[in-house]
Amino acid sequence: MSWSELPVCLVADVCNLVAADSTLTDVVSLSLLSKTTHDICQKNGLYASVIRRRWGPLDFDSYFARTVPCGAKPGPGAWLRLNYEMEQLFTPCLCQSIKQASCWLHSRRLLTGERNGSHALCEQGHMHELRWLAHLIADAPLQLRRRIASYVCTSSELYPKAHLDSYLSNFRFTAATTPSQPSQTIASDIDMDGSCEARNVHGNSTPDDPVDVLRRVLLQFPFLPIDAGGGADRTIGSLARCYVAAVPAVSEWLGHAVALDRASTVEAVHLILYSLIMLNTDLHNPANIANRMSAAEYQESLYRVAMLRALPPTHIYHMYEAIKREPLRIDAQKEGVDTIIRATLSNEANDEISGTKLSRYSRQIAPLYRCRKLAHRARRLTKQLSTAEGRAGLRFHCKRWYGRHYAELRGIAIVTVVGCAVYWLGCLMMLARGNGASVDTLSQGLIHPTVWMAACIAALLHVTCE
Repeated sequence: MSWSELPVCLVADVCNLVAADSTLTDVVSLSLLSKTTHDICQKNGLYASVIRRRWGPLDFDSYFARTVPCGAKPGPGAWLRLNYEMEQLFTPCLCQSIKQASCWLHSRRLLTGERNGSHALCEQGHMHELRWLAHLIADAPLQLRRRIASYVCTSSELYPKAHLDSYLSNFRFTAATTPSQPSQTIASDIDMDGSCEARNVHGNSTPDDPVDVLRRVLLQFPFLPIDAGGGADRTIGSLARCYVAAVPAVSEWLGHAVALDRASTVEAVHLILYSLIMLNTDLHNPANIANRMSAAEYQESLYRVAMLRALPPTHIYHMYEAIKREPLRIDAQKEGVDTIIRATLSNEANDEISGTKLSRYSRQIAPLYRCRKLAHRARRLTKQLSTAEGRAGLRFHCKRWYGRHYAELRGIAIVTVVGCAVYWLGCLMMLARGNGASVDTLSQGLIHPTVWMAACIAALLHVTCE
């Protein structure tokens, strides 16, 4: 029996089933089987549905408004041309840099939003970009997921915290899937559950305690401190806020008879999550460390914080044993990482992927690799200085560094100015008294070039801090 002899409704059901879980090549092959399948694929818009499922929440309407003449409805040919551009032009950009891929989509109006300066998008454009990245990371391989995580963490410092919170809320925090926590996370969801809930070897008191939640999120959103850089702490803070929203009973788990306010609960969870990452570094560092942290020392470190002193010792012991028995991992199939992945915010630089001799979550770099890394940074800096956008990016990073170290710079300036003033005052007093040293020696001390240089540097720092 041929396709033309089958009922049209049955052929339509078959075509829809194929399009729901197949690639565009399969749909095109299906449309070539007969005129009936060809008409159904065109009428039901199966080309469009497959491409939308493949590339996620992009602004296809804006794209076709620019490419399709006279505002006509895009046909199968237009969708096939778009897919060809995505596969042949967009995919190479995505393999080099998340930033370049985002810029490519913006240039085709597939992502909306104008830029505010050299790096930042408008808030609406950034939210659209995060929705697309949340879709892209769902079924991506590990290396691409790490690059996306690094880009999200690095760029999060340019936008309000609510943007990162909205992005992380796409992932699954609790053991049970709820409407607010969709299950469209990663393909290894079953393996992830098997490593957290089914195996009770960690001794966890609840499947939603910080250890299991951190394990669950790392398998979906593999943010590592060595990849995330300065955005790691901001990401942990956002993770704490999402965790408190997903697990309201965490205040009871912290041991407080009276529920803490939301800000205090978030801060407490933030400290616990950070301590777990540091504990994982200490216990599973491949380096030969003689004295690793004990459970008593871990408890003592947590109890130094007033809001964590109510945390039951059994919970601390369970967390310690869970990390000791099995380290944190970003891949359900293997432990540790052997590369550093740093996403760039420049349109002209690729994401940095380098092999290292690092421990799992530390920065113990071999001397030879450190020299190579410095040489690579020097070449990258030279390349940035050659372009206007690169110079603007460097100015942005300098201003951010200056803002972060404002208090230290002001303190150094004040201490240096006071020290020079005291030195000169002492010399003048000794000259006035005429004892303790010769006049020539004191005169040379007053005009010593080192002291004047220190005074000039201190004055410069003091002026720039204003």
